[in-house]
Amino acid sequence: MQLTEREKNIYNCFLKHFRNGEPFKPRKNFDDISLSTLTDIKKVSRLLEKYQYISWDEYFGSTRLLNPDEKCPNLNFFTTRFAIKSYNLLKKQQENRNPDLQFEDIKNGMHHIGMFCLKNKIPLNQYTNHKTNLMYSWIRDYQEHKINLYCILELGDVTNQLISLSDDEKELYANDILKTISASKLRYHNTPTVKTYVKESHKKIETFLKKHLQ
Repeated sequence: MQLTEREKNIYNCFLKHFRNGEPFKPRKNFDDISLSTLTDIKKVSRLLEKYQYISWDEYFGSTRLLNPDEKCPNLNFFTTRFAIKSYNLLKKQQENRNPDLQFEDIKNGMHHIGMFCLKNKIPLNQYTNHKTNLMYSWIRDYQEHKINLYCILELGDVTNQLISLSDDEKELYANDILKTISASKLRYHNTPTVKTYVKESHKKIETFLKKHLQ
């Protein structure tokens, strides 16, 4: 069982965090790696392939970022759903920061929205109405951490969209957003730098789409 270059990179990313901040040198020779470690690397690789939106660095660093006094778990932990839960908890914690500290996430989200609209040949004002397999596409993008909530607060009344969903749909994927969106709106409106950036970004996306969707 051989490792691909991608799998070697994944393992080295894990090793960097497993060193818990101590000096780290990437492993180059994998000839004597144990079968159990090899198997775990393959499992982690498949998991990260399935959830391509996951940042490797944040995935392996999530437990220490959430609990700085804890050491990074062994590799097998990252083959489990507990690791996914830890990663999602980290992303949720990051969302609760001051909006001024989320510019990079907002910027990446704006880029995703622009490319999504271009790919699906829709104007920006239709993004929050677009559905993929009966589910609002923006909700899926939010769940996969492709967008930040601040990216869409100027694109229509998404709160009413969520409220109008069936009870089953809310239970599956909307209740968590409903619990946080009011606080997100308040932080957004109290952070003029972010609000201005979002509005200017929307104008740029609209100009870009008009040019390429003609």
